[in-house]
Amino acid sequence: MAADSVLEEACARLLANAGVEGVEFHFRPPWHDGVQGVVDAAIPSARLIIELDGRRWHSTRADFQRDRDRDRRAVEHGWRVLRFTHGDVIKRPQAVIDSILAALACSSK
Repeated sequence: MAADSVLEEACARLLANAGVEGVEFHFRPPWHDGVQGVVDAAIPSARLIIELDGRRWHSTRADFQRDRDRDRRAVEHGWRVLRFTHGDVIKRPQAVIDSILAALACSSK
């Protein structure tokens, strides 16, 4: 696990404490096209991407659009994307875990 921001470290701890396995931070999906294609975290076995949206990298309209483009590309390749904010991870950690576990349950069916 190679989390390198405060938000990623908090998410990594949250996932580890919940027993979520197979998480890869800074994952390069098969359609990776350079730095813009790297996702915050993924569980490749479940084809699940976890994006962490802090203010630092998500403050402009162009950032917002880039994220939507990346999400569409993931879906086009059969992956699902869950996005969480700093507030989600820090103030609503159980909701984050519940969403991830629900997505994992769907992928195992």
